Amino acid sequence: MRKFKRMIALVTVALFVLSFAAPVMAKSQDAAVDRLYALDVVNGYPDGSFGLDKEITRAEFAVIAVKLLGLSDAADAAKGPTKFSDVPGNHWASGFINLAVGQRVIVGYPDGTFKPEKNVTYAEAITMIINVLGYGVTVKGTWPTGQIAKAAEIGLLKDMSVSNYNSPALRGMVFLAADNALDINILIEEYSEEQTADGSKTITFVKKGTLLAERLKITELKDKLVDGVSVVANGIKNDQIGLGGSTYDTKGINNFLDFFGLNVNAYENNDDEIVAVQADEDDLFYDKIKSIDLAGDKITFYGAGTVSTTVNVKVYADYTIAANDSMAVGQYGLAVKDGGKVYKFVTASGYDGYGIVDSVENDTIYFTSESTNAIDIDLDGVDMDYVQIFKNGEVADLSDIEAGDVVAYYNLDDKYLILATDATVTGTLKSAASTAGSTFKLTVGSEAVFSSTNGLEYSTDSGDSYDAATLDKLNDDIVGEDVTVLLDPNGEALFVYSDTEGSSNSAKVVVRNITKKTDLAGNTNSTINYIKVTKMDGTEAVYEIDNDDYTVNWGDGTETWGDLDIDDSDGTGAADVSPKDLAKITFDSSGKVTKVEKLTVQTMRGSNGIDKNNDLLYNTSDAAYVVSSSTAIIQVEEFGDAGENFVNKTDKITWATVENNETAVEGYTVTFYNDGKEVVLVFIDNESSLSSDQMYGVAVGGKYGIGGGDYAIKLMVDGTTSEYTLDSDSAAFTYANAPIVFKMNADDSEVDTISRVADGALFNVVSAFTIADIKTVGDTLILVDGSDNEYIIKKDKVEYFDNTGSSIKSITGVSKGKKVELYDFLDKDGDVAIDAGGDNAIDNIFDYVIIVN
Repeated sequence: MRKFKRMIALVTVALFVLSFAAPVMAKSQDAAVDRLYALDVVNGYPDGSFGLDKEITRAEFAVIAVKLLGLSDAADAAKGPTKFSDVPGNHWASGFINLAVGQRVIVGYPDGTFKPEKNVTYAEAITMIINVLGYGVTVKGTWPTGQIAKAAEIGLLKDMSVSNYNSPALRGMVFLAADNALDINILIEEYSEEQTADGSKTITFVKKGTLLAERLKITELKDKLVDGVSVVANGIKNDQIGLGGSTYDTKGINNFLDFFGLNVNAYENNDDEIVAVQADEDDLFYDKIKSIDLAGDKITFYGAGTVSTTVNVKVYADYTIAANDSMAVGQYGLAVKDGGKVYKFVTASGYDGYGIVDSVENDTIYFTSESTNAIDIDLDGVDMDYVQIFKNGEVADLSDIEAGDVVAYYNLDDKYLILATDATVTGTLKSAASTAGSTFKLTVGSEAVFSSTNGLEYSTDSGDSYDAATLDKLNDDIVGEDVTVLLDPNGEALFVYSDTEGSSNSAKVVVRNITKKTDLAGNTNSTINYIKVTKMDGTEAVYEIDNDDYTVNWGDGTETWGDLDIDDSDGTGAADVSPKDLAKITFDSSGKVTKVEKLTVQTMRGSNGIDKNNDLLYNTSDAAYVVSSSTAIIQVEEFGDAGENFVNKTDKITWATVENNETAVEGYTVTFYNDGKEVVLVFIDNESSLSSDQMYGVAVGGKYGIGGGDYAIKLMVDGTTSEYTLDSDSAAFTYANAPIVFKMNADDSEVDTISRVADGALFNVVSAFTIADIKTVGDTLILVDGSDNEYIIKKDKVEYFDNTGSSIKSITGVSKGKKVELYDFLDKDGDVAIDAGGDNAIDNIFDYVIIVN
């Protein structure tokens, strides 16, 4: 990250945890170091600090003195041999030491040394700054008393507190004295043209402009209103600033956001560039508005309490000048006082969008699907002069923004102000309370975090999904839990999440049935209600329902299936959750379901509900939703009764399968749960023949026992032979050394279904024949039998096998005279055919050629 601290940061944005009513004026040393840094008089350490409590050496001070004289550029030319035995020409500060000595600011020791690493005392530092200002020749009395007196006389010691001037000087105090020197008029020697009687010329000492103006060539623009800082709101470039209605170029800095709406002193160089700004208002604080009484000229803040205001408070909102009545309860911002009354209020939270970053790729910021308040930001082709990017209050690059960051942004006509932060607050959420302006106060550990007027979203599944927060939801779901609060650039809460679902094993599911009848081992007690579900990974599971507030309305009188009544304990209310619904279940560590929530779902429209070219589903209101690689698609494999009231078995399928069966699926009842615009879970309510995740290969040998009554088989897939465990259903498979199609179970641990590729409705198998001829047409081979029947294969797709030995094996090709069998079982897309006559039927191009005896 590029760190630009070249500003007088007297205003500090509360990026992390709000500290209400805290004054934002920095201490004198901080203000001094910021201005000196902006003017390139002092430099910090690599870690960004300035070591204000560290001592300063003579070499370091020589650098400051030369820079105060405006001779920085000359230091390079002066680098080289010195007259001091302990300062070689290659010493890092040799140029500065040569100049400081030449300008009579500092001298060496009688023994011919300079002692560059010796610490400077306060008395020595003051003496040298007096010399920089030209007042050394006017000092009266002995050293250092005379120098200290002169320093006090000209204002050099303003705001300084030194108890012992002979002690080593601390950098913070030296910086304060150097900053004071900038505003002191320098004294220069002037010689008269007329000579005295002895032939000498009369010397007079004349005060000129300030050190800032005369030596550093900087003009101070006083009391200017900062009215332009945003490329979006103000139309300026990212290296410009608006002051008092005029636009200025800047040098070395491009972060003035914190100064918007404030009156400042600005510093302009000879090229009309602003090199630093300094707030010219000293009674200001950040706080959150609790109530507003404009008629009574009062505002009540959460931190500062009730404060009087001027008749017309000037409001600066989102980097524009706003109306007086645009102040709102719940807003967080900067209050500026004059004469004890608030006369300005500066706020910035009316973002055009905000969300959680999913990734940054190819000049684009992608937001997570939970970020429904944000649209992906594509900067490709955008004029970067009109793009401002900040992270944690500092100027940043796009590459500094990372997944998980919160980004708030303003956008207008391809101009962007992008504010990113990775600031969080973590701890136990002890309480949640409603506050003014539809905001919340979250007490996390010992810290109070307020949400913004943009609203608060919360999650119980570590941020996998978010809902709009209400006080009841917060108290019911996450108060008392360990949480992470994601803050916006102002330090207000936008998102808060816990892992209550992770700790209590919650899941989004398709409800297959609610019943007292279950064959699950140990779950046969007729007094217990069970919920049968299919989870998003395709796993089928059965859980005991452990909630005394839930009752079941039995649908058939036999307690085989029913509807769950959540809201009414007497069982007479309308069904809340039924078989074939999508729901979120929460179950405890013992595996019992303690909470069932029906998910709000969409219904796919029947006509053109699937856009396979753009991976979209359309609901019945013609709204589009995006299918992603993480979307779970569950279809019915077997209904539980003739009335299709509940489901026995399901099958997890892929989006590719849906695409390949577009017409068929659009004829089914399809519901889906979405998070924003992303489809999370799809349920196809039809006992369809859609096949999912069908794999193919050859069985190498037959099945064999592996203990415990289980069986396995070796399958060759894509040339690799591996052992596959067969589940209880597929264990009935009896074929060996044959082409097969199969499907794994949900967790890929066992083969769920397996069958031999046989001639029939779906597949085409050509019985053994001897190859009479092989023709080549481009990338196509044509095998000819003895009756001149021709069979097409593709060179780059066909697989060859030899089944003349003890077990089938892969080979690289066949030749005339070989006896072969041909198998066509893939469709035109290379998938296992699942339709006897439709788009996904076999393509009459043979996939396997097997040599047989």
